[in-house]
Amino acid sequence: MSKLKAFVLERWETLDLFWTYLRAVKTDAWNIAWGDGVLAVIFVLWWSVAPMPPLVIASFFGFAAIIAGYYIWRTDHLRLIPGIKLEEIRQQAAQAKDVNRTYIQLVLRCATETPIEECIGRLVRVWRWSLDDWEQIEPNQPLHLNWSPGVDQPISLSPGVPELLDVLYINNRVSYISFCSSWVPERATTIDIGHPSVLRFEIAVAGKDADSHKSLPTLPVSFKLSIQKWPVIDSIEQL
Repeated sequence: MSKLKAFVLERWETLDLFWTYLRAVKTDAWNIAWGDGVLAVIFVLWWSVAPMPPLVIASFFGFAAIIAGYYIWRTDHLRLIPGIKLEEIRQQAAQAKDVNRTYIQLVLRCATETPIEECIGRLVRVWRWSLDDWEQIEPNQPLHLNWSPGVDQPISLSPGVPELLDVLYINNRVSYISFCSSWVPERATTIDIGHPSVLRFEIAVAGKDADSHKSLPTLPVSFKLSIQKWPVIDSIEQL
């Protein structure tokens, strides 16, 4: 008997938010029943034209309560579905002695409250606008990008904590771009892009759910970078 009592008390304590849940269901169900949705309009028109059977009324409000419960559940469920979110593509100035560098970085964070592990970023392709079309340029192969500052290993993303993925940098000493990767093929280390120039970069960011360790859908990122006079970046446009 004591075990049964303890079980009942334990379950009773979990109902501390039950009335809050009922109020939320009531509010959403009321909006569904009397709001400006299709179901509400049909219901009100029918009720205003002819008497409505009690079973139909009860069924309608029961259905509204079920749908309201679904939306309450859906909001909480989406909060826990892991994902990677791009918050910003930014420039970051860095000075070392007589060299002024400008980094292009992706600001990434968890899309929800679920942490992500083994997060990596790859530079997939680089394009240059030539005459009236895009032409692909070096490196012509995927590159593993570094996390700031210079981390070339996968990292974990924690909810509420943004991380920076370094893509490339330019400096005032030479007129070519440098990719932020621990290994860049020789042919891609000195790409003289000239100026003015417009470049397009395609990047893929991937990771795993920290709880299930399953791979998450890859986040594709594409942006356009315009340089009119070296080494000033005039604009960055996410595509």
